[in-house]
Amino acid sequence: MDTKTVGDVTQATREIIEALKPLASKIGESAEVVYHMAVKDALISGYVQLAACSFFGVMGVVVVAVGVWAIAKEKIDVFLPCLFASVIPAMIIAMTLPNCLHNLLNPEYMALRDLLNHVK
Repeated sequence: MDTKTVGDVTQATREIIEALKPLASKIGESAEVVYHMAVKDALISGYVQLAACSFFGVMGVVVVAVGVWAIAKEKIDVFLPCLFASVIPAMIIAMTLPNCLHNLLNPEYMALRDLLNHVK
């Protein structure tokens, strides 16, 4: 390769880099805006999951209270369905609560994780 070809490639590379700088700065600004929106989304998602956990927690407490009432009244036909029905809210809470806490306690990490998952 002669020096003129190497010089042309170097010049072309510099021109390409200069042409891409405005695009890169705009992508950087967009990424910053998207990241802040993703952080807010993670917080909102955490609050929604917390509300769902609260709802199922109240529902579970009501079902257990009905089961305790059934035991007091010696109605075994009501107690067994309450026993099985109380497992469902407990499972929903057990599956939802960890992600809810991650979203509320560290929304920046969750936003970054979600953005990286979308890029893959």
